[in-house]
Amino acid sequence: MALHFPPQTLKWDISGVEIGFRRELPALIRQLEGFRLKSCESLPPFFSLPDEDIKPIIDVSLSLKRFKHLVVIGVGGSSLGAEALVSLHGGHKEGITFLNNLDPLDCRRVLRDGNPEDTGYVVVSKTGTTPEVLAQFSVVLQHTKNQLGKNWLDHWVVITNREKGALRDFIEKESVRNLVFPSDLSGRYSVLSPSGLLPALWMDVDIDELRLGAKNITDSWVDGDERAKNLLKVAALYYLHHVKFNRAISVMMPYGSRFRRFARWYSQLWAESLGKSIGGGNFAGSTPLVAMGTADQHSLLQLFVEGGDNKIYTIITVDDYGEHQLIPPLLSGPEADYLKGRSLEELTKVEARSTIRTLRNLGRPVINIEFPGINEIFTGELLMSYQLITISAASLYNVNPFDQPGVEANKRLTLEMLSEL
Repeated sequence: MALHFPPQTLKWDISGVEIGFRRELPALIRQLEGFRLKSCESLPPFFSLPDEDIKPIIDVSLSLKRFKHLVVIGVGGSSLGAEALVSLHGGHKEGITFLNNLDPLDCRRVLRDGNPEDTGYVVVSKTGTTPEVLAQFSVVLQHTKNQLGKNWLDHWVVITNREKGALRDFIEKESVRNLVFPSDLSGRYSVLSPSGLLPALWMDVDIDELRLGAKNITDSWVDGDERAKNLLKVAALYYLHHVKFNRAISVMMPYGSRFRRFARWYSQLWAESLGKSIGGGNFAGSTPLVAMGTADQHSLLQLFVEGGDNKIYTIITVDDYGEHQLIPPLLSGPEADYLKGRSLEELTKVEARSTIRTLRNLGRPVINIEFPGINEIFTGELLMSYQLITISAASLYNVNPFDQPGVEANKRLTLEMLSEL
């Protein structure tokens, strides 16, 4: 069945996904409706971001516009949200580099290939204590000081919390330009905060439209309208397929390379929010798996079709890519004849529909999210929808979606091992 959303909005088709839950689904939706009402009494920190004053972010972005290049140093939620926005909507502009993984070769490449004279630098860490971020920041900072002398300060922006940490100390000591990363906001829910919006603004992403799309969803959530009910149903279905049918892998498969970074963002959001130990040797959360259409039709699809039925699939399709490149009739033969008079867009859409039909014919649960077109409003809707779906699923698993004790344990061990060197 197709869920009912307003016209010119994302369309969610859950045909066949409800099969097998005739008794459980209505009860869970009632439970989640109670969760929604309770959440409206004490809204999660990310909820208000579409309404917050962004003038400080705009002012800082304008100060960076004079640079031809921008380097953003961050990891996890401090980077993936911005990467998703830039990948989806910044393709018409070049010049941004995300130093988002601790790799000596990546860092050396940034130093070797970049020209500090025409480069701005942004470092992002909510706590201001993330070892990977502090290490690469220190290396790049020293390089800019060596190359720019006393002018290095004009090239840097720091995004961190207001209270404490090495980056906050650095801000106070050097009087460097900075934006505040709200202390109550988990990094993976920060895409609409300065960490996501500043790089997006530099890349000319329309953040007014982005925030409008997100606000459409938060307004629906507060109103409890049909769109909010549909999101609760989707959360319940993800949960039920895991706990009842042991579909412990959640596949996110967008058709379009521009969605690749969104899929990575979803992967972090889902895994870090839901993957928790719940005591007694029991564990919560399904495992996100990113697949890309059409490329992974030639690899993972074989597993999806003939491997174990232990997955739920979310396939993102686009009705209008805004690009209608015809395929020239230069080749002959039966295979080439199928392509005559077709466009790359048509072929992409047919391959997506084929994948959905193949999986559904086998009884595999497929949620199809259709973008009418690729624009910032629909992206804002998608990002806010998945944050709300995630915390709703967390309420069913009875876990805290905003902490990450496993990550923190690893961070502590890393620091202990460093102290022993």
